[in-house]
Amino acid sequence: MISGISFRGSAEPTNGRIFEKELTMRILAAVATGLSVVLVTVFGLGVVMASADQIDDAITNVQVREDSADRWDSVHVDIDWAVSDSAASGDTFTLTLPPELDATADGFDLKSPDGETVATAEIVDDVATFTLTGYADSHDNVAGTAYFTSKFNQDEIDFNADNPVTFTVNDTTEFTDSVYIGAGVIDRGKSRKFGFWSEQDERAMWGVEAVKGPWPSVTITDTVGAGMAMDCDSVAVESSAEWNEVGELQNVQAVSADRYEVVSCTADELVLRVDDVAQDEVIRMYVAADVSGDPLDEYTNKAVVAAGSESATVSGSLPRSDAGGDGGGDTPTTEPTTTEPTTTEPTTTEPTTTATEDGPVAESDTPTPMSSSGDLAVTGLSVAPVAIIGLLAVATGGGLLLLLRRRTRADRR
Repeated sequence: MISGISFRGSAEPTNGRIFEKELTMRILAAVATGLSVVLVTVFGLGVVMASADQIDDAITNVQVREDSADRWDSVHVDIDWAVSDSAASGDTFTLTLPPELDATADGFDLKSPDGETVATAEIVDDVATFTLTGYADSHDNVAGTAYFTSKFNQDEIDFNADNPVTFTVNDTTEFTDSVYIGAGVIDRGKSRKFGFWSEQDERAMWGVEAVKGPWPSVTITDTVGAGMAMDCDSVAVESSAEWNEVGELQNVQAVSADRYEVVSCTADELVLRVDDVAQDEVIRMYVAADVSGDPLDEYTNKAVVAAGSESATVSGSLPRSDAGGDGGGDTPTTEPTTTEPTTTEPTTTEPTTTATEDGPVAESDTPTPMSSSGDLAVTGLSVAPVAIIGLLAVATGGGLLLLLRRRTRADRR
């Protein structure tokens, strides 16, 4: 009941409508409150929001597997990791690569011995993010290893020298290792073959650099190995007569189209001829090849370079990116617990009599057993009044709204 409210017509309709509007808002607020009480009571008296955590000390060691490598080689980054028993599904830890390295993998799973995924890894912009799965929720002492291949960033390394490389964990902890990177000197008196991934594990670029001129013409016959198909529209031809102290070409320029001809090209083989090769000029050709069929661990390519009366065969290979890892943990054991059964003796109520006009009437003397539902009964009793109060608030608010709408219609008449 709301005291002081009259449902008779008002002599001041404007003020009455304002009052009715305010009253309606208050009733709606009461109804909303009642509904909130019911919902919160029914669905566990609250909502707990879960959030993932970043684990700062998960990575315990990082190093480069190879002690030395050629500047064009791939190297392996090896990681040891372990998390505390408080770690949970969705928690993460990250590893940022040094500027000297570029990751060649983009993602992989860390598996337990029985094949269950313990964590997943995703590498974006040379930052590896590891995310725990539900395995961490059901196991203790979760730990493992991870590894992935990387290539050298040619603009950040020193040739024929030890290069320190520093990895950063979660932007805080650092691990430093060292790798010797050799360069050697390219002999421009010989032809050479090379390759690199333009789209990791999907599309490769194969290159040939012919022996330096002069030559009336140079013919290159390039053949891809199993698992790849050439893209004949990708052929590019360039040249230079300058190189630095380690033989790298400098001031490279595109060869004009009237100097070369693609004699033939299929998915397996390309034949290219370049005429009028100048003194010390080195012809360089590129062609792309796409991965086809089932993935291989390594892809190969070879070329026969015919310059004047000389001919040489050069070959190269590209390993597929290598990445993976493992993990494991202990399944916690819980000692079984037993609860002693409890019994409650039934109680009896003394029979009572009630006087009537016809005489005393005996009431039932049947024993009344006490409830033995334990905690469940207590929980029910504590929740029910709250829910009932909420429902009453909803019902009362709804009734008042109905009466108010009827009064408003009557006023309008």
